[in-house]
Amino acid sequence: AGNRLQRYTVNNNGITFVGNLNGRQRTQQAETTNNQSQQQVPRILRFPSVTRQIRVPAGVNGVRIAGVTSPIQPSNPNTLPRVNIPKLVPQPIPNKKYATPTEEDESAEKYSCTICCELFTHPSSCGNCSSRFCYHCLKRVASNPFKQAKCPACRAQLTLDGIVQDKALMREMEIADIHVNCPDCGERIKAAFAKDHESSCPHTMMRCKNAIMGCTWHGPRKDLDHHLATHCHVEQIAGLVDQFRHVKADQEAAIISLQQKQFLSNQMVDLNTAWIRKSLPSPYNIFDLMNLIYNISCTPAYFLATADIWTPFLSNHGAQESRAALCNFLYLLPTIFNICRVSIGGYRLMISINFTDGLHLAADQMLLGIFSIIPFILLIASVSCLLMDGQSSLKWNSVKIGKFDRKIMRDIITMALLTANVVVIECDNSDYAASSAVFLWIVTVTATIFFPPVILTVLGLASGISEPNPHQIFCAGRCAVVVSFVLRHAALVGFIGLSPAIDAVLLLQLARKNITFVVCHNLVPYNDGIWSMLGNDALLILLAGRFSIWVLQTQLQEIPVLPILATTFLLVINYVFQSLTHLGIMMGSIVFLEGRKNILPGHMNIRSAFSVNGTTVFLLWSTLLLILAVTF
Repeated sequence: AGNRLQRYTVNNNGITFVGNLNGRQRTQQAETTNNQSQQQVPRILRFPSVTRQIRVPAGVNGVRIAGVTSPIQPSNPNTLPRVNIPKLVPQPIPNKKYATPTEEDESAEKYSCTICCELFTHPSSCGNCSSRFCYHCLKRVASNPFKQAKCPACRAQLTLDGIVQDKALMREMEIADIHVNCPDCGERIKAAFAKDHESSCPHTMMRCKNAIMGCTWHGPRKDLDHHLATHCHVEQIAGLVDQFRHVKADQEAAIISLQQKQFLSNQMVDLNTAWIRKSLPSPYNIFDLMNLIYNISCTPAYFLATADIWTPFLSNHGAQESRAALCNFLYLLPTIFNICRVSIGGYRLMISINFTDGLHLAADQMLLGIFSIIPFILLIASVSCLLMDGQSSLKWNSVKIGKFDRKIMRDIITMALLTANVVVIECDNSDYAASSAVFLWIVTVTATIFFPPVILTVLGLASGISEPNPHQIFCAGRCAVVVSFVLRHAALVGFIGLSPAIDAVLLLQLARKNITFVVCHNLVPYNDGIWSMLGNDALLILLAGRFSIWVLQTQLQEIPVLPILATTFLLVINYVFQSLTHLGIMMGSIVFLEGRKNILPGHMNIRSAFSVNGTTVFLLWSTLLLILAVTF
């Protein structure tokens, strides 16, 4: 390596060196000005004895200036600049402490650092408390790169700029008549000058400056120079040691630089992810949901071609919750329209009361108006309970008290919406003819049961899921079963009566649990709200009680027409609900196939954005909602 070193001379024009490269003498001029060519990328070297940065042309591998040899530079011009590293210096062995003449001298404890347990060297504080420490001890605490530095006494945040030297305490130590004995030479000195004496005492036990490189010598300071000159094997390869330390420092700096870049890259990724999440449609934004519904039904080809935009509803991770939120929205929207229709009508009736027409008529109108507002109050209570149980859009939370395990919020919302819908039907029967009340109920049922399976089927097929069945549709969101139960039983109670409705439900549930006919299983839903929790014994007891009451009332002289009519009516309603769900699934498959057919293979071009079938379904759904809105 020595044959490849170049000898440099520095002048005002630059660096001139005569090198012995491949045995041939040559002279090169390395300009240090900034007017170098773009093809020649300079490399920066830093030397302990040179205060200015020296730019060395590419291709120079070694340098010697004023007797200082630099380590070999890498040939890659894109490497980081060299890191300045401190020189290796011998360190005293901290095996002895400066002792006071009497061990009981309490005044010496006042001037002792609680970190190193020795006398102060430049006493300093954190600036927030009265505790004092050595300046270098406190600086070492503040320079910890792995955690936030805190004061050892008051635990306040500690920074290098916040360290305050206590000059008054330093003068007090100089004035105070406190002496200590040097543990090495035994000389009696003032405590304020103990550290200064330690740095110059020839008898202080020292380690070799190359101890970190493997040298095990230790002895008095007066023998250190002789050891370095004759016995230290590490000192004989000082150039190689410096090269190793420089390479290690460069690698550590490069690692820190890469870690910082990785940290910044992770921050950018997090920011981009947050921005993407904000820009993506949200399942809890009504406008985003309406936009999604329009794209799926009217423009399925555009929806499939731009599937990346609708990632929250199509991706495997988290898409089930998003689809559940969409399902809940679709099933609840017509019911909300229907309840608001009656409540707004009742409010208008109340504000239009004219007491001049008669007090009795005004009182009837007031009672009818109050009765019409009750569904809206129940709707607000149901939405509040739905938000309180908002941990998941897919499942209801269970409440466990001992052996009691029920979905309380689901039962409360079911009963509130059931009562509200029964009141709506009663109000329609009083305001309109019975046929009009039936028509408005059919409008609500069609908008609720037929349209959601269309949207959910297209979403499922676009996500790679097979065509769903009615059970999967009702399980797609937690509100689907609740709304279906409410609409069926509200019609049964509102059009026939409460007692026949109870008889019909108990009879069909008992048949569902004990008869294995396929027809019975299809016409009686398995998960039928609160009725599904009743066992055979409970159903038999309730039916026996209802039969006993009927026997006492009729003495077996009348045919139970209303229970039979209610049972038949409930079977018909269940069949209609099943048929509408199957029809919605079939229409969703047709819309999906029509949209996929309109996308050109291998391209993002679309033959026709609009779907005739999907647009027809969307217009039908919009018309049904408009009918409910117009009757406000």
